[in-house]
Amino acid sequence: MLLVFPVSAEYLNLDIIAESIETPVQKEILQSLGCEAGQGYLFSPLLNWAGITTFLSS
Repeated sequence: MLLVFPVSAEYLNLDIIAESIETPVQKEILQSLGCEAGQGYLFSPLLNWAGITTFLSS
């Protein structure tokens, strides 16, 4: 389920961070709604601590 409240967040001066972005289409829709930050499998699978340190050092 995708729930986004860009008008309320903008009114409250809050940043919108989307979760569980899995496809480029979802990313494009969120960007068109004004969401500039997000996370999900589209960008990276779940990582353990070793995976995080490797990801950040690359």
